[in-house]
Amino acid sequence: MDSKLKPGIYLEIKGVNASDFPGFRNGVFGKKHAYLIYRKANGSTEIIRGGPGTSFRRIIVETGKALEGSDDKYEAFEEPNSRPSRRLPIKAEKLNETWARMRKHTEQIGKASLLYSADLDPEDIDQTSNSVIRSVLESENIPLDQALPEGADMDDMPGIRDTLEDELKEAEERQKNPGKLQPIKEDSVYDKIMGSQGDDDLSEDRKTLAADLAKDDGPEAELMVKDGADLTKGELRQIMAKRNRLPEGPEKDQLNALEKEHFSAVYGNAPVEQDAIGRTIEPKAKRTVAEQPVPAKTSSGDNLNDALKELGERIVADKSGDNKTRIAQALQVGLNLALRNAQEKQQPQNQPKRPSLFNALKVDGIVGPKTRQATRAILAKTQPGTVEEGLALGQFKKIVDEGRRRPVEPEALRQSISKIFGPLFRGPEKAAPKVSHEGVGLQLALNKFGENDNGEDRFTPLKEDGFIGPKTADAFGKVMKVSNPDDFLSRLGERLGFFG
Repeated sequence: MDSKLKPGIYLEIKGVNASDFPGFRNGVFGKKHAYLIYRKANGSTEIIRGGPGTSFRRIIVETGKALEGSDDKYEAFEEPNSRPSRRLPIKAEKLNETWARMRKHTEQIGKASLLYSADLDPEDIDQTSNSVIRSVLESENIPLDQALPEGADMDDMPGIRDTLEDELKEAEERQKNPGKLQPIKEDSVYDKIMGSQGDDDLSEDRKTLAADLAKDDGPEAELMVKDGADLTKGELRQIMAKRNRLPEGPEKDQLNALEKEHFSAVYGNAPVEQDAIGRTIEPKAKRTVAEQPVPAKTSSGDNLNDALKELGERIVADKSGDNKTRIAQALQVGLNLALRNAQEKQQPQNQPKRPSLFNALKVDGIVGPKTRQATRAILAKTQPGTVEEGLALGQFKKIVDEGRRRPVEPEALRQSISKIFGPLFRGPEKAAPKVSHEGVGLQLALNKFGENDNGEDRFTPLKEDGFIGPKTADAFGKVMKVSNPDDFLSRLGERLGFFG
């Protein structure tokens, strides 16, 4: 054992990579995985760790194994004190009995067969290896701030906020009374179908959200989402100067792409020509460079700032019971889904990968510069209607999250999809029919998901007739138990014809 590390129980952190955790659909850069290690006085080690099973559907655990025999073993270039590590505040004489309790608790987590779920939203319901460690700490009343190594950021550790307390209670209840869990009552599904605030007028509350969306973040924010063809020489110089100051990363990639878009629009894409002695011939402009700045536009050609204000006005007029925080969270989820869709679209053959429109947003319900810029990017660079479609999917995520925990009754499911998605197909004034376009979309998504991904919980393919009855509700419950929420919502968006 390294002389710098005293005997004790340590929480250690290692980086996550894509080959280890493909459950992170949008990339794993900067994300961390925690585990516990008992360094004994005789130099031996034991670990407690969690992770996804081979199917990436259920949390599995390991206890008692030596570190060098586990998936968290040190690489050849690492030493025992090279990873971020912190010794837990446990007295030396209590180490063995504490470790025994920790192992027992971890084994209970393994027996519970909990869903493994991970994405990049710190506020999402993540259940990961980090949740296992957080639950073990909670079982011993060890505060997280007394366990995390110095400098560790919880936002880089998906699942660390989740103690698994409710999930373990439900698992215990299932073991005692198999098959006797009751469906969610209708009035608990998305707070009685989006009526959580009763009859109170929330327009004033939502006006502050509209005002936040319309805030001016300065000329540079608008410049980032302009069409390259519209740039003036001064704006181009401004972009190039900023690009030169930036380190390598997504923002620099965006500026490079904007410059290339400008030069392509002005000079075309023909190969560079040379004169007889090999000197580059300066290309001739195929169009005049703009002399005066023009406002940024949406993909449909409307003024971008006006579009942001109109989005705010629609939010103020929203008839649901959602307050500004919930609407902002749904918007952030929707923007992330739209970003994911844009990233997954087929790239033109032999063309370099397009830079990301923005970094995935934290779903915190706060509309600040990052959320505003993401909204501008989606309005400017994707099909018209994408923001509204994403917002609806973000609202439906609350139903998805409930469906992951308990069954949802057919009528509640039907009302939910009709109220959330119906206005995008019929307008807000028309009553929800029993058979609907959004019902067909849900059934198509469930059938596709169940066919490919549901394993032992596969179900007889649904009749895609748009009628939400017991069979559709049962299939919804089965898919929710094993699905990643973002995966399902993306697939649902595709089947509803969203995102162009």
